[in-house]
Amino acid sequence: MKLTKNRAPLPKEIEEQKRETLLTNILSALLFIIIAAILSNNVLIDEEVSPVSLLEKNKIQKDKKVLTHSKIPEFTKEKYSYIELLKNHKVSVEDSTYKQAKTAEYRLWCGSYRDIERANKIKNAIQSFINVKITLSGEWHVVRTDYLNSKRKGEAMKHKIKKEAGIADCVLQRKKTNTY
Repeated sequence: MKLTKNRAPLPKEIEEQKRETLLTNILSALLFIIIAAILSNNVLIDEEVSPVSLLEKNKIQKDKKVLTHSKIPEFTKEKYSYIELLKNHKVSVEDSTYKQAKTAEYRLWCGSYRDIERANKIKNAIQSFINVKITLSGEWHVVRTDYLNSKRKGEAMKHKIKKEAGIADCVLQRKKTNTY
């Protein structure tokens, strides 16, 4: 089938091309099956294939397997001394209390509102999880939590408030210290 540069293929040419590809696919599949059959135990070349001959082949292969398994040496069972050591060993722990380095304190800032009603609404939603305060900063009512000991606790509380109260506006804020 030849195509010219100026025209698209006709429907008859498309059908002819489909037939050609189908035929080549079928022939290549058959060729593959024949080659695979020849390579695997010469199935097509054997003149006599009977169930008896197949059973004899399987029996010979089983005998070979038995011989190979009998040649494996037996291992002696070793005694391990660490089991007895662990039974009789005692662990003594000295003073288990340790001083933890002082970490910064954090608090959640959950919103600033001009209306006290909106601030109270947010406070009531959060108050079941942690103590909340509303402070007045100019015209704004700021909703803040008490200070927490660590950033990890602050993040955990932030996610809990977001998940259970549905308030995603809380921001973790570090306590400002006057260090010179």
